[in-house]
Amino acid sequence: MTLNTRIIRSLIIALFLWFTGGFSTSIAQTSSLKGHDLMDGISIKADDFLGKQKNNIISYIGNVIVKQGDLTFNAHKLDVIFKNETINILKASGGVKLSSPSETIEGNWSLYDLSAKIVTLGGGITLTTKNGAVRGDKLILDLNSGLMKIIGELDENGKKRVTGVFKPSS
Repeated sequence: MTLNTRIIRSLIIALFLWFTGGFSTSIAQTSSLKGHDLMDGISIKADDFLGKQKNNIISYIGNVIVKQGDLTFNAHKLDVIFKNETINILKASGGVKLSSPSETIEGNWSLYDLSAKIVTLGGGITLTTKNGAVRGDKLILDLNSGLMKIIGELDENGKKRVTGVFKPSS
C-alpha cells in the first residue's frame, strides 16, 4: 500500500468518525443550530441601505452583520428578499461568515431560505469546529435536523473532493 493510499484511507476514516461522532465524544454530529427558531427576530446592521420596494428586495452594503438567535452572518452585501411582505430569503455575498456556538463556516456567498430552513454557503467553504476543519466547494445546513452536507472542490484530476484536518482528542 502506497503512502498516498494510506493518507487517503486515514482521511476517509477520520471524516467518517467525525461525522458519526466516533472520533471523540466532544465532537457534535450536528450543528448547534439544530431546531433554530425562525421566530427569533432578525437584526441587520450595515454601512449603507438600498431599498427596491417595487421588486420586493432590499440591500444592505458594507460590513453587514445579521443576527438571529445563536446564528450570526457577516458579509459585504446582503439582499433581503420578501414574499407576501415577509422575509423569505437572505442572500449574502463577499467574505461570508456564519457563526454559531459550535462552528464557523466561511465562503464567498450564502443563501438562507427561511421557509425551507436551509442555509447554503458556497464558493470555497471552510467549516471550522474546535476539533478541526473541513474544506469543500459548498455546504448545505438543514436547520431542522442540524445536518451539514459538504460538496467537494475539484482537485487536480477533475474530481470533487472534500478535505479535512482534525485534532485528536486529549
